[in-house]
Amino acid sequence: MTAIPQTDRWQDFFDTYRQLPALWRVSDEQYKNQKQRKAAYEKLLQCYKKIDGKANMDTMRRKINGIRTCFRRELRKVEYNEEMNKVYVPHLWYFNELTFLCDEVGKATGTEITDGIWDKPDESMNEFKDDEDMDHWSESETKVFDHVLPTSSGSPVEPAQLEQTSPAEQLQPLRMCSVSHCSRDEAAIYAEGWATSYRKLDEKNKLLAKKAIEEILVLGQLNKLEFNSVKMPN
Repeated sequence: MTAIPQTDRWQDFFDTYRQLPALWRVSDEQYKNQKQRKAAYEKLLQCYKKIDGKANMDTMRRKINGIRTCFRRELRKVEYNEEMNKVYVPHLWYFNELTFLCDEVGKATGTEITDGIWDKPDESMNEFKDDEDMDHWSESETKVFDHVLPTSSGSPVEPAQLEQTSPAEQLQPLRMCSVSHCSRDEAAIYAEGWATSYRKLDEKNKLLAKKAIEEILVLGQLNKLEFNSVKMPN
């Protein structure tokens, strides 16, 4: 499996995937509905074809399974190192983009392989069935730091050769995901959808949208928000 470049198209793909719980949230009713799952896969495929114009359903699902395998592996390392009082910084740039999968890890083993939607079973996990095959993905880029430990004098021992930001700062988004896993509220779900729409705007409309949203939020905090507070252009 080739490395995934950090591009806007891949960002859009992960955003779209996040907004299709029928493909990953086991407890969702849509997840149990084959017709809705198939429709969700079709929608995601249209997005994936912007990355790979020759892709079909099978190649996309193999890619998703490989991505999820890498994510699960990195998540296990984050959790293991926390138990050892260490900090592991995942090398996958898209790790934070997939933290919505935290609650689903381990719930549906094998569901990526075959879900009954297509007659032909998906053999996409064959190349990833042994976690050790994924070592080259992360071992060479592993970054593990010991937490700062106090000395007998009470002053902390600084970690050697830390670059720019501390591990704690780098891992701030990850701590919400590890051990206790992700707890997503309604605001986070809406924010993700709005962020996707915001990225599609040009610079002028981004400024206008930001101004309008901030004004509405201020009115809401002052309890002055009314139905006609939002006016659509003629």
